[in-house]
Amino acid sequence: MLAGWEPPDAGELTWAAAPAARGGPGWSELATVPQALGLLDDLTVRENVALPVRLRLGPRRATEGRTEELLGLFGLAELADRSPSETSLGQQQRAAVARALVLTPQLVLADEPSAHQDAAWVHDVFAALRQVVHDRGAACLVATHDPDALAFADRVLRLADGELTERAP
Repeated sequence: MLAGWEPPDAGELTWAAAPAARGGPGWSELATVPQALGLLDDLTVRENVALPVRLRLGPRRATEGRTEELLGLFGLAELADRSPSETSLGQQQRAAVARALVLTPQLVLADEPSAHQDAAWVHDVFAALRQVVHDRGAACLVATHDPDALAFADRVLRLADGELTERAP
């Protein structure tokens, strides 16, 4: 619902970055990290990460600074010119997280962003989400079963049997 893909069953959902006149939020307002990852195999890892920049600013700006910074942060610099199919699932997932962060959106919705990571990268993925999103005044909503995520959360909500409860991080 926050992404504007589904209407609420009842009531109204609004947030500052989703003006109806523009048809919903853009990449600089809202970015997602879906479980299916959504990388395009016709593009390199670098081009996939830079895609929101290219769509917003044009192809000439697509590989500048921020893209390279995120490729390094997520251990993808040496794989940047490969297609996603030539990388591991964990590397693809990190590329999807980097793509979501490339324009420093106001809100990141991440669905199991550490599901395909080994223990070292789980920490680094959550640390990067916190650093790149939270520390810059934005928000990140993570849906996860990973207890390691709790160490990076300011607020923890638990959904069980249709009931939403809050618990201390």
